[in-house]
Amino acid sequence: MRRRSKFRQLIGILMVLLFIIAPNDCIRASDKIKVAFYEYYPYYYLNEQLQPSGYYHDLMNLIANDLNLDYEYVDVPINQALDKLKNKEIDLLFGISSTPKRQEEYLFSKYYININRVGLFTNHNIRYGDLEALNGMTIGFIENEQNYQRLLNMLEGKNINVNLKIVDSYESTLNLFRHHQVDAILYSAEYTDLDKKYRNIFEFSTGSFYIVTNKENKELMTKIDSYFEQYDSLPNNPIHKLYESYFNLYKQKSDLFILIIT
Repeated sequence: MRRRSKFRQLIGILMVLLFIIAPNDCIRASDKIKVAFYEYYPYYYLNEQLQPSGYYHDLMNLIANDLNLDYEYVDVPINQALDKLKNKEIDLLFGISSTPKRQEEYLFSKYYININRVGLFTNHNIRYGDLEALNGMTIGFIENEQNYQRLLNMLEGKNINVNLKIVDSYESTLNLFRHHQVDAILYSAEYTDLDKKYRNIFEFSTGSFYIVTNKENKELMTKIDSYFEQYDSLPNNPIHKLYESYFNLYKQKSDLFILIIT
């Protein structure tokens, strides 16, 4: 009896030790995956019932249903999203461009999920391409956001001086713009309602956008990559259908599933 008792105690101690020393960085099957949510129409937005909607949301649902993943959203300002990913406050982030530095710090999906196209919208009567007319005006600006940084570099290169109203989200810039607290903002060129109400005076693209996770979630990203691969060559592709339902294909028709990370 004593031997059995000692044996049970030993097993108990070993189980506790395994729990303590086992790596806990990776997502366990029973854990909910934390996905960053930030409002940026038509990629993420709240519908009339205040429920998450948009292309990234629908794409996440396709992936989750196919891979049997359980997930939840975490509201994240876009300019803090990568830091929160690095600190493991979130597990997945949709809609991020790839740079050499980011490649060193994060895991990117093999397939990009959309081509990012942004417009520079203003509530002034400025003709398309006349960036000099912005001189002295105020632009809603998100720090540490690649689109805005590219715009600022472009304006500085043309010696166009603008005032910056610093905010932390696309939704904040949109609210400022609608209330005439700034003269111009960058926003998705796919947001056709802005085209109807305001002037789009310049468009550009920062290229392909991806799904991103931290380095410890390699298994999760491998599963996501395999999901895209299984549908890549099929004619009846649910991901293509979803993409086509959101975007103007004459501009982005054949770009969705090119493998560009070697």
